[in-house]
Amino acid sequence: MSPSSIQAVKQVVLPSGTLTIELHDEQVPLDTITEYAVRQNPRRGFLFVSKILGKHLPVKPSEALKHHCSLAKSLPLDAEGPVLFIGMAETATGLSASIFEEHCKLTGRKDALYLPSTRYRLGEHATLLFQETHSHATDHLIYPPQDPEKKALWDHARTLVLIDDEITTGKTLKALTHTLKAALPALQEVHLVCFTSWLDLPPAVLQEEFGLPVQIHALVKGRMDFTPNPEFAPPELPKVTGNGADKTPLIRKEYSRLGRLPDEHALPEHLQKKVAELPLQDRPILVLGTGEFAFEPLKFAAALENAGHQVVFHTTTRSPILPGEVIHSRLEFPDNYGDQIPNYLYNHHPAQYSRIMLCFETLPTSEDQTLADLLQAETVYF
Repeated sequence: MSPSSIQAVKQVVLPSGTLTIELHDEQVPLDTITEYAVRQNPRRGFLFVSKILGKHLPVKPSEALKHHCSLAKSLPLDAEGPVLFIGMAETATGLSASIFEEHCKLTGRKDALYLPSTRYRLGEHATLLFQETHSHATDHLIYPPQDPEKKALWDHARTLVLIDDEITTGKTLKALTHTLKAALPALQEVHLVCFTSWLDLPPAVLQEEFGLPVQIHALVKGRMDFTPNPEFAPPELPKVTGNGADKTPLIRKEYSRLGRLPDEHALPEHLQKKVAELPLQDRPILVLGTGEFAFEPLKFAAALENAGHQVVFHTTTRSPILPGEVIHSRLEFPDNYGDQIPNYLYNHHPAQYSRIMLCFETLPTSEDQTLADLLQAETVYF
């Protein structure tokens, strides 16, 4: 990247070290969509914390969806199909499903398939495995669909769209691309979609590294470096590996992990009724997703907002972040999938809200009510 294309340079000093960020292209100002924090992870001491993702910080559903739509519009409307969309667990499961849905609405295309990576085993289905080496939990699973219509789209996919909230080095997406390229010989091009991309490489180098032509679609593009603070003691990682058990008996309804078609799912009727009957509140409603289960709660939150309520949305997460900087508070509790892995909720202030709705894809358990009591929430089952 030539110096003339550098629009600005920003430094962020964290206890773990210093981020130096070169800004090359801002479709929106970086400071309006991103904050910073320290991971509880000795492999990577920094975290870009999105203000618009709805993962670690609450966001209005309309604000999140506005940016999802902007990214969906940036993809070519005439991409050669079938088009395979894949989102990265767990952080980008809501974002990626939303971009898939918005793009299919924009184009009207039906030859598109979405599925996310996941940390969970689901029955005896065949899987593709790849790793996110810097992550707190490295292994990702992808389930090639078995449904005949979805399998045909998967087998003949020509355009690949990979979605994450942020791209730093691109190593994870390169690993995934090579895994998919070996399984799907018809693939011809790759589109990387994210809020912020720091993967600053010429197109020819990207093509060589990914093995296919690559385009990057991001609200902010640039380059970053991290200089660790030698006096910072890297924190110990908590337990992040699940028990490997089949989670199928726990999940009430599987929405996406085995493949999702355009317009395949609508908000369940009992939740449509809840939206229609809920009186307007004097304070905002908080809708909380749980872990990988983000998109359906986001759509529920959006429906409440469209009905005239003040609403914000975010989710619990297995991503361990140290309090400080933008992370003002941290609650820790066991996951709701039976792995006994610590999960977290950040910046939770119950007194701000009239109601807190904690959303699950899993079957009810006594632990759910314990968590709801901790968060001062009511349980909502999809």
